[in-house]
Amino acid sequence: MKINIDTSSSTSIKSCEYNDITLDLIVEFNSGKYCYKNVDYTTFTELASAKSLGNFIATRLRSFTTEKIDDHGVNNIYPPGKSDLWPFPTNSKP
Repeated sequence: MKINIDTSSSTSIKSCEYNDITLDLIVEFNSGKYCYKNVDYTTFTELASAKSLGNFIATRLRSFTTEKIDDHGVNNIYPPGKSDLWPFPTNSKP
């Protein structure tokens, strides 16, 4: 089942959707869309209740494999912990 998080308070995140079957977390930033792989439900619920979605993603989701998604599907795969490949606008943390 797909579950959406309210992102209306975020300036850098347009949408956030979690699939509890595939454990994929799809985050659409102002600069692009990324898929965080194998995100457990506990981490997702912590994200959903976080004071700042951007800060939570920057600090807690770095350990997950990340795929950049474009209009044609997966574009790049970022291994966990690769700070030089950070998927925030201009590759910087919020």
